[in-house]
Amino acid sequence: MDNKDECGAPDNRRTEPLTVGPADGPAPDDQDAVDPAALPVTLGRTGGALADPTDLIAEDAAAARRYTELSRAPSTLRAYAVDWAAYLAWCGERGFAPLPSHPAQVALFIGHQADAGLAVPSINRRLAAIAHHHRRARQPLPSAHPDAAVMEDAMAGVRRARAQESAAAPGGKRRGGKKKAATADLVRAMLDAIPESGLRNLRDRALLAFGLATAMRRSELAALRVEHLTWTRDGVDVLVPLSKTDQEGKGAVIAVPRGLRIRPVLLLETWLGASGITEGPVFRRMFKGDRPSPHPMSGEAIALVAKERASAVGLDPAAIGAHSLRSGFLTSAAESGATVFKMQSQSRHKSLDVLAGYVQDADRYKDHAGGRFL
Repeated sequence: MDNKDECGAPDNRRTEPLTVGPADGPAPDDQDAVDPAALPVTLGRTGGALADPTDLIAEDAAAARRYTELSRAPSTLRAYAVDWAAYLAWCGERGFAPLPSHPAQVALFIGHQADAGLAVPSINRRLAAIAHHHRRARQPLPSAHPDAAVMEDAMAGVRRARAQESAAAPGGKRRGGKKKAATADLVRAMLDAIPESGLRNLRDRALLAFGLATAMRRSELAALRVEHLTWTRDGVDVLVPLSKTDQEGKGAVIAVPRGLRIRPVLLLETWLGASGITEGPVFRRMFKGDRPSPHPMSGEAIALVAKERASAVGLDPAAIGAHSLRSGFLTSAAESGATVFKMQSQSRHKSLDVLAGYVQDADRYKDHAGGRFL
C-alpha cells in the first residue's frame, strides 16, 4: 500500500534513518585516524542537493578530535606521558604487555612504585595515566575487571604504610611529605632578607608577596599576565582564566588588597615599573646581566625561588615549595579569624573540607576545653 500525504498524493520520499557503521569489528590501531570512506552510510533524502557524506564525516571527526584534545589540561597530558613511559619501561623489563593490563599486573606496579618512594598522589596519577591509555586504545580498564580488588587492596596498603611512616617520623612529617607553610610572618622575614635593588631581587620580592596574597597555585603564577590585572582603588583584581579545578575555563577573579605589612600590590608595581613590563607574562625568566626575558617562569623555577629565599633565612629548602605560599595564605587567614567561605573565595578550593582543616589547626588551643582548669 502506497504512502499518501495530507492531500492524498503518493509520498515517495525515503524515510530510512541515517545509519553510520560498522557496529562490530576491530577498532582502528590509530585512534586519531578516521577513514570516512570506510564507513557505510545510508541517507534519507527529502529533496534538494546533499553534501558528500564523506566530507561531512571528516569535518565531524576533526571537530571531535579537537575537542577531545581539549578535555584535559596540557599539564595533565604531559604528566600522563611521563607516567605512561614509566609504566612501559616497567612492563618492558619484566616482559609484560602494557595493553591490556590485568589488575594483578597493575598491583605489582603499585608495589614497585611504592618501594621506589613515590607518594600516594603520584601513584594515583600513574594509575590514571594507565586508565587513560587503555581508553584511547579501546581496551577494558583494569579497574573494571572482576579481579580489580587486588589493585584496590594494594593501594589501601600503600596508604596505610605511608600513614604509619608519617606517624613515626620526627614531627609527624614523612620525608618528602607535606611542605611547610610560608605564613605571613615567614614571607615578611624572607622579604626583609632580599635587597631592594636589582631586577631579579625586585622580581622575587613581588613573586613571594603576590604568591602569598593570591593563594595561587604555582602553575597559575607562571601563567599570570599583565592583561589579567585590573588596578582598583583598594588593590588589584586578578583574573585566573584557567586552573586545576576549572578545566572548562570559566575563570575566576580574586582580589588582592594593598596591605599594610607585606604590601603585595606595591611590590608588584615596583617590579613592573622597574622592568618596563606592560604586557605579557608578569613573572619572567632572567637573562644574564639581570635583564628580564620575554618568557614566563616555569612552575619549577617559582619553587626554586621560594626554596632559595627560605634558605637565606635559615630554613631547610627541602621543606619549602611553591605550594608553601598558597598554604601559607590559608594558615595565616585561619589564624587571623577568616571564615572558610572567605578563604575559599581566594583559594578557589571546591571542597570546604581542606579549608576546615586549616581552621581547626589554628583553633586547636583557642577556647580549649581544659583552658580554665589545667
